[in-house]
Amino acid sequence: MRRPATDGIFLTQSARTASGQGRRTLRPEVDRPGTKAAAGGAAEGGNDVSTTMTPASGGERARLARELERRLLPAFEALVDRAAGDGDDADVRGEVSLHAVALRRWVERLAASTPADGGVTATIAAERVSLARRLHDTALQLVEYVVTDAYGLGLSREDVAHHLADAVAELRAAADDPADETAAARRVVETAVRDARRLGLDRVAVEGDALDARLAGADLVLVASTVREALTNVRKHACASQIVVRVERLSRALRVTVEDDGVGADKRVMAHASGLGLRGSILGRAGEHAAQVAVDSAPGAGTRVTLTMPQETS
Repeated sequence: MRRPATDGIFLTQSARTASGQGRRTLRPEVDRPGTKAAAGGAAEGGNDVSTTMTPASGGERARLARELERRLLPAFEALVDRAAGDGDDADVRGEVSLHAVALRRWVERLAASTPADGGVTATIAAERVSLARRLHDTALQLVEYVVTDAYGLGLSREDVAHHLADAVAELRAAADDPADETAAARRVVETAVRDARRLGLDRVAVEGDALDARLAGADLVLVASTVREALTNVRKHACASQIVVRVERLSRALRVTVEDDGVGADKRVMAHASGLGLRGSILGRAGEHAAQVAVDSAPGAGTRVTLTMPQETS
């Protein structure tokens, strides 16, 4: 199986024969953004995941939803079928790995969009970055978990297929993008904790005097993404035995804390961290919504991530 190049990655569904029988599989195709293949994509009958995006009528959010529905979703749905089938384990693992790389690069291209790009307005860039953060916190974590953790833990093919199906559900939810919902902080936090537990992070406690606080719109997304990303970092790096997610009321604000007793980290190293995690998903969103984030950590002393956001209290 061919390894992807560093530029545009396209995932296509193709038919191949094995032992005289046709079966659907996934084949990564590599093209340069801006080429005919990159610009044509699904319009030419392909089922590609393109990293080249041109603003379309109807709004960038709607265009991104079509991109998900027509290109990513069919590719990853086929991958679930492969994982649930009786194919060779090594083949399935290789295909999952390639699709994880492709999805991360697609997400990173979205996240890198700026108004300085040709034909990209501030609104378009904001829509792309918003989707990138959402997919980074949900579908990408699930797919990369299968690649980096699940096989090492000896999960069954059924478990692998289940995690990939969860990723497909997250992709579909991102494409559907329902209207702003309202939910209690408890539901938002416990959903993030449940997702962390299914990826192997146990011993997470939820507490606080503001679990009944109602969250909506940007506040809901900010709390959900902060807790989810903080727990992802604990799972990947902390080696913690205890984790607490706490939601508290202040005089005119809501404070959400994720604290662990893990190995901690040098704050100077954390300050230069790159990527979509701490800086992009947590700090980036907080800065856009007049919220504050503090990360306290030291080697051997665990880590505490604190989100404080203004909120009218009754």
